[in-house]
Amino acid sequence: MEKILLLSLLLIAQASYASSDIQKLEAGCAGGDGRSCATLGVIYYGGKGVTQSFQKAREYLERGCSLNEGSSCGLLGMLYKEGKGVRQSYQKAQEYYEKGCSLGQNMGASCNQLAWLYSGGLGVDRSYQKAREYFEKACSQGNGISCAQLGMLYQQGQGGEQSYQKAQEYYAKGCSLGQETGAGFSCGLLGRLYEGGQGVEQSYQKASKYYEKGCSLGDGASCGFLGMLYKQGKGVRQSYQKAQEYFEKGGSLGDGESYRMLGMLYENGEGVKQSYQKAQEYYEKGCSLDQDSGTSCAKLAGLYYDGLGVDRSHQKAREYFEKGCSQGHGMSCGFLGLLYQQGQGGEQSYQKAQEYYAKGCSLGQETGAGFSCGFLGRLYEGGQGVEQSYQKASKYYEKGCSLGDGASCGFLGMLYKQGKGVRQSYQKAQEYFEKGGSLGDGKSCRMLGMLYENGEGVKQSYQKAKEYHEKGCSLDTGESCASLGLLYQEGLGVKQSYQKAKEYYEKGCSLGFGNSCTALGGLYQFGLGVKQSYKKAGEYHEKGCSLDGYLSCYLLGSLYEDGQGVKQSYQKAKEYYGKACDLGYEDGCSAYAKLNKAAH
Repeated sequence: MEKILLLSLLLIAQASYASSDIQKLEAGCAGGDGRSCATLGVIYYGGKGVTQSFQKAREYLERGCSLNEGSSCGLLGMLYKEGKGVRQSYQKAQEYYEKGCSLGQNMGASCNQLAWLYSGGLGVDRSYQKAREYFEKACSQGNGISCAQLGMLYQQGQGGEQSYQKAQEYYAKGCSLGQETGAGFSCGLLGRLYEGGQGVEQSYQKASKYYEKGCSLGDGASCGFLGMLYKQGKGVRQSYQKAQEYFEKGGSLGDGESYRMLGMLYENGEGVKQSYQKAQEYYEKGCSLDQDSGTSCAKLAGLYYDGLGVDRSHQKAREYFEKGCSQGHGMSCGFLGLLYQQGQGGEQSYQKAQEYYAKGCSLGQETGAGFSCGFLGRLYEGGQGVEQSYQKASKYYEKGCSLGDGASCGFLGMLYKQGKGVRQSYQKAQEYFEKGGSLGDGKSCRMLGMLYENGEGVKQSYQKAKEYHEKGCSLDTGESCASLGLLYQEGLGVKQSYQKAKEYYEKGCSLGFGNSCTALGGLYQFGLGVKQSYKKAGEYHEKGCSLDGYLSCYLLGSLYEDGQGVKQSYQKAKEYYGKACDLGYEDGCSAYAKLNKAAH
């Protein structure tokens, strides 16, 4: 951000200067021309045509600032803030920023930097109110990026009133300024208001207009947002080619999210030939950017975790999730914690898992922080590496749910249903299950369905249960598919249909829910709506048992004991009865003991 704000001066450092030019500038500076001093300071800061020297830069900038040349004061403040050529000091930085700001020069860059000190609480007490004041002053001096930051404070209600109208006004003002002021950033934020319909009438067409302007003014994020509109065909004619062009431009302007979107085009083969190799290249580019939000690193980690186009490596996945987490991507922190919890790619450590979940949970909603909060809650609910606490679990689930993580809402609903760590309440459970379902959590939909199926805290209704199970199943939740299948098998709230039951059991089984495989095996074992087949039954029970479905293990054991659909084998029968027993099924224990007693 600082490089953008001081671009008008730092561009000077990109050119090489002849010794005669430098001599003229030195003479001008000695003669009291503050601008010459500022230029010399920038030249030595950048080291173009001269040996780079922060100390010399400081000397010339001090001279320029003493001559009331505002940009010299601002750049001198930057040296103190970063500790380049001087001992790092936020106090000194503040003093020079204040002087530069009072001189009203350099398009408000000093006022902007002063605002950032107060916004971040760097060397001063954090104060969004003070930040507003200085961003406002910088904006009035023509600093487009300050107008954008001021608009954001109004949009978020930080430091004073929340107002979309004020946010819109400041974004519009910033967007009207020139490229060198960072105006493109304001245009992009204005586009976001119109895209989301926040305080303005929703309009993809207006959003595309502002994104296009922001992109033309060098704001990479605006290019990326415009690319997304072209990809989705919102407000513009759908075009993968245009999307690709804008993503490429956004990436070239340093927007990591644009590189991520390019990578996803290639990963999914959208408008381009599918290529994991190309996807990897773009994810790597995005991940290498310091200002990347961590999403590119997360996608790269996903390729290594799943072995897509690269050799599978949980160790590499850890490395990229760690980088994504360090860049502020909450979901990367969550996945990194999960790898530590499960011991994949390196050491197993609940302590490390807790640390990364906590870090991820502390970040913002747009980073996927709620995902980390949910996992942190699970640690406390299960007492894994921490002292078991339903109360702490509920706290983290609540935060995760508020940050948009549907699974956290579902887990919190379960605590309210069971009265663990919170006062038991079916009403609260229902509210959180509904919120979780609206956020795309299929398990929350299933729990809602079960409330209606069993009449817990609501009027019993198989029809309502069916609706929620259908939604859960459409969200690929195997448990919901199994529950829906059972309603059709028994004719509860629906017309009885073994065919429908079979379809839903098949989907649940394919999604890895063992009980669906068990139910499907049962249909074939007893010839319910299908041609009776012990062989088919055995196949589904074997899959169900591999997914820890205790009833599948028991029924498979009975097939081996009687030689139905499989080669008779007491040894195999004991193996499956034993597993059913280990999974807590008493009949499995009894059947195992019976065969043992008979010396089989």
